Amino acid sequence: MIVAMAASLQAQVRLPNCQVRGDQLEEDMWENLWKQNWDGAAKLISPAFQSIRDNKIRDRDGEIAFIKTQSFKFHFPHNYQTTYSGDAVIVSYKIGHYADAPGGKGKKIRVDVEALSVWRHTPRGWQWVAHVETAGAPPAQSAKPDNSAPRASRGTVERWDTGLADAEAK
Repeated sequence: MIVAMAASLQAQVRLPNCQVRGDQLEEDMWENLWKQNWDGAAKLISPAFQSIRDNKIRDRDGEIAFIKTQSFKFHFPHNYQTTYSGDAVIVSYKIGHYADAPGGKGKKIRVDVEALSVWRHTPRGWQWVAHVETAGAPPAQSAKPDNSAPRASRGTVERWDTGLADAEAK
């Protein structure tokens, strides 16, 4: 019994405060992006970094060039899920933002992009080594209690009414 407990404990070795740390690593990166602190963001990105966004694979230099072209002002990460393996932290989450509704007319819809980042603890500190984002889709309507109803497929856009579009139209 003692041997079984020791083996079980050995298999469950965890980095200290990993759940909080995974969320914090992403928040640190997002803080740099919101402030357009490109040097701060670059310090967190590993030389071996790879990403997939918009069906393109990018290395570290390509990712830095890409993020410099983006506006992150109205992006908000949420729903963090963190796991770990040795010196790595894997964080999956959603990135919400507002996009123009089909047909235009100033209407905005909320779109959630699913993301996954891998962070590794190195002699330089925590480094962002990989990132993947899916195509965005509107979040499921919270007013629909029936979860068995078919969900909109990716790429299908539903109106997500925040009241912002109506206020902007007036």
